[in-house]
Amino acid sequence: VVAAPQPADAARVLADTAARQRATLLWSDEGVRVDATVDARGSLLHLTTPVRDYGAVRLALPGRHQIGNAVVAVRA
Repeated sequence: VVAAPQPADAARVLADTAARQRATLLWSDEGVRVDATVDARGSLLHLTTPVRDYGAVRLALPGRHQIGNAVVAVRA
């Protein structure tokens, strides 16, 4: 299970549910470095995970939240 960072109560529910299902839970931001700029055309980010440096990645969808969504997708 890959999950974005959550408030404490939600994180506990995710962790408990994953444990009951015997699933490994990975928080998407663990060991990740993201340098991003956001504008009306989308986002440009440099993404590095514990496994790989993805270099420059352009996201066509605007909004800061799209960066977190992209990190979850890459980690999955």
